[in-house]
Order: sequence, then structure tokens, then C-alpha cells
Amino acid sequence: RPISVLSCLALPVSFVACAGNHAASDARVASRTLAPLQGDLASADAPTLEAACAQHLASVRARVATLKATPRPVAKRDVEAVLDTYDEANGELDTIGSIAEVVFNSNPDAATRAAGEKCTVQVSALASEIALDRGLYDVIASLDLSGQDAATKFWIAQDLADFRRAGVNRDDATRARVKEIGRAHV
Repeated sequence: RPISVLSCLALPVSFVACAGNHAASDARVASRTLAPLQGDLASADAPTLEAACAQHLASVRARVATLKATPRPVAKRDVEAVLDTYDEANGELDTIGSIAEVVFNSNPDAATRAAGEKCTVQVSALASEIALDRGLYDVIASLDLSGQDAATKFWIAQDLADFRRAGVNRDDATRARVKEIGRAHV
């Protein structure tokens, strides 16, 4: 179920999924309604795709801001909600990035392909920004996962390692330089 935003650094819009279903093991967690399939968006015109891309990127940024505002230490009762929000942010970024990639690579209309390419670049830039976000890293690293299943522990361990490989644990000057290099390649 979890999808790692940080995998975007290695594969621009592809994400590595980890099989985990920590919510299913806890009856206290309210069920979530999944977003509908986005197939219509893949066949949309350029302005519709651009608007959807902007909306999804803003939503991901809002979820990341919510995560960063989480009081620390994160209460044990809030760990599940933090994991869900993190997972939803990753999934939303993956969804819009995947749709944009399909449009960029296959739409017959040049303007729509250009909108797909622009969105793909924006998704990649946001993924890089997230990978270097020390505040988000600190929240995820602070979670007490002792009550979570093995798949969830593995997912978070992999994501934390991805954050560190991206340079999140470096000093501010080094992270700024990494961001600058990333922008030059995006």
C-alpha cells in the first residue's frame, strides 16, 4: 500500500510500492475512501491537465505541511494518522506523475503532450523538494513504529534510507547545493 516519494529521485515518476496494510490490522482506524481512477484525466485537454496537475501538487504540499506541523514527539495514538497522511501524499504525487508521464509519452496533441511534460517536471521537482525536507524527515523518523506490522516498519526504514541518500541529513548549505543541482537537471 505505501508508495515512496523518494523513489522519484532514482526513477523520475516511478515509485516503489511496499506491500503493507497496517490499517487493516487495527479495527479502530476508520476506513478511507480511495480516489476514483483518473483515466479521464489521461485523455483530457492541456488546460484540464494543467489545472489538475496544479491542484494535485497543491494537495501534496498541503499534506506535507500537515505532517510537518505534527506535534513531536508524535503520540502513539497519532502514528497511524501520520502514516496514512504520508502514504496519501506519496500516492497522490505518484498518481498525477504517472498520468502526466502517460500523456507526455502518448497523447497525439502537441499542446497536451507539452502539458504532460510540464507536469512531469513539476512532480519530479516536488519529489526532490520533499526528499530534502528535513522537517518531514524528522517527523517520519520520530514515529514509534513498535505497534506496526513488519511491512510498515520496512516501508518507513526504506523511505528514511531514501531521505538520507538524497542528502536530507546534511547541513543546510549542502542541502541547498543539492537542491540547486536538482533544479538544473529538472
